[in-house]
Amino acid sequence: MSTIIAAKAVDANGENVVVMVADKQVTCGNTKECMSDNLSKIIKKGDMLIGIAGHLRATNIVEHIFQVPEIEDDQKPIEYLAKQFIPALRETYKQEAYSENDKGKDVNGSTIIIGFKGNVYEISSDYAVTENNRKFMSIGSGSQYATGACAVEFDKMLNAPSTVEDVISLLFTAISVAARNDIYTNHEHDIMVIS
Repeated sequence: MSTIIAAKAVDANGENVVVMVADKQVTCGNTKECMSDNLSKIIKKGDMLIGIAGHLRATNIVEHIFQVPEIEDDQKPIEYLAKQFIPALRETYKQEAYSENDKGKDVNGSTIIIGFKGNVYEISSDYAVTENNRKFMSIGSGSQYATGACAVEFDKMLNAPSTVEDVISLLFTAISVAARNDIYTNHEHDIMVIS
């Protein structure tokens, strides 16, 4: 249970980047804790940001065990995610006994949001990968609140390029809205930017 939001922005050099913000709450049974500064729901692996909502075990595996496969030079990012990234992730989850069998399907208890090559992608618990035509995506238990806040703020910007500073400010507002309304999201958060 979390709120993680990723949004597209344009840096000072005119390059497309992704800004990602995640709350720091961990819920175990009836206890909620704030993650230490040494832990984050956002992981930088190579040239991608990976945000994970759901089980903390998935975050541990991706951060400390999972090896991100190489992308081919002419490969589209969504093709890479479907053909290389997801199969490698599934295999790592199986090796670490994290995958569960649900009526013949490998599923897991987490959803992933990825910032990669200036775009944002979501990998659901059944390993389906999606990309939308909006400037942002959010996952986790507070995602409906964050999505609403982002939709309102991005609509105000219309089609103008969103600077990194504008997007950071917008995502701070969205994570605050989620934290006020979702009991599994807190006001402490991490933020990362990747080109």
